[in-house]
Amino acid sequence: CALPICSDLLSRVFEVLNKYAQHSSFRSRISVLSLAILLTSTNWPVMTPDEKKLLKDLFTAGFTDSVPEVQDLSRTGFSAYFSFKTVPELRTASEAFCRNSDKYYSMEKKRKKTGDPETPDGKADPKLVNMVMIMSCIVLASPYDMPSYLPLLLSSLVRHSGTPELKRAISETVLEFKKTHQDRWSE
Repeated sequence: CALPICSDLLSRVFEVLNKYAQHSSFRSRISVLSLAILLTSTNWPVMTPDEKKLLKDLFTAGFTDSVPEVQDLSRTGFSAYFSFKTVPELRTASEAFCRNSDKYYSMEKKRKKTGDPETPDGKADPKLVNMVMIMSCIVLASPYDMPSYLPLLLSSLVRHSGTPELKRAISETVLEFKKTHQDRWSE
């Protein structure tokens, strides 16, 4: 198909994805994320910056979903998104997330000392959840490889494992990291 036709078709698909991304049925949200992952892995080179941003927003929205399967697909999708980034781009993002992680960790320590809840509803701050999930995705985007930024990122990620909403995602990330880096685990 001619590129303008494909581009127009892809834009229409993104409109539908955006429409159903917050659907009340978690099965619809899973379908949206599955298609978004497929589009990420097969159409990345022809996507516009706006389409790539929409993908990023779709995956980020899934991080705070109440259904664990949706959260897992969001992490998988964002890992695929990051797999198309260059090492310098990932290093820059990693360094920024490590700095933000340090700030959140300091705030968390102060909050625990004073006994204040994280938010009025007792849930973790959505910005913290998104940050930790994105850090997890950066770790998962480098299977079988050990870029120089990864050890610091992984240690920053693990510091947030005390947050109940993040414990499962962090544990799964560390287990997957260990599986894909077993040959270097003792280094």
